[in-house]
Formats: sequence, structure tokens, C-alpha cells
Amino acid sequence: MFTYYVTCNNILFVLIDKKRDAMPLNEIEQEVLKALLGKEKLTIRALIAIVNRSPNAILAAVNKLVGLGLLEEMREREFPKRRLVRLTSKGVKVAELLHQLDSILRNSK
Repeated sequence: MFTYYVTCNNILFVLIDKKRDAMPLNEIEQEVLKALLGKEKLTIRALIAIVNRSPNAILAAVNKLVGLGLLEEMREREFPKRRLVRLTSKGVKVAELLHQLDSILRNSK
């Protein structure tokens, strides 16, 4: 089970299990999760266009999020064999929390 912590500097920490330390999600990783919220799946190229960050930054974020179990990736079988990503059920929960946090911060001004 995940436990979620939000710090005052708007970084979300996800406690993976009791044996590990909390792992912060940086701004790009948070943007990737929010970009995928409500979408079935996206190509890496589409994700780069939506988040508007460098391809290397997006690939690093996707790889970390896959490792955390927040995203899952797949490849198309037909040419071109594009890399697709989608949120896992845990990823959906984290992305929804990020969306709620953004809404709270925007409306609190």
C-alpha cells in the first residue's frame, strides 16, 4: 500500500514500502503523471509534446516511474514499433492526488 506525503515545497513523496525511504517525484515526473491522467496510453513522442520538455528528461522520468510501478510500458507489434506508456492503478492514484494538489494551490490565492 502506498502512503503519500506532500511537502511545503510542492514535491510529492511516495513511500514505496517500509524498508525504503520516501522517493521524491521531481517536477517533470509529476508533469508526466498528470499528462497521462485520463488517457488510455500515449507514445513517448506525444508525451514529449504535451509536457514540452527535452526527450532525455522525459525518458529519464518515464524510466523512473516505470521502476516505481506508477507507469507501465509496451511496444507496438507493427512498424513503427513505438513505445507506449500508461498509468498503473497506483499511478492513477498518485496522478489524481497531484491534480487535487494543483487545484488546491490554484484556488487558494
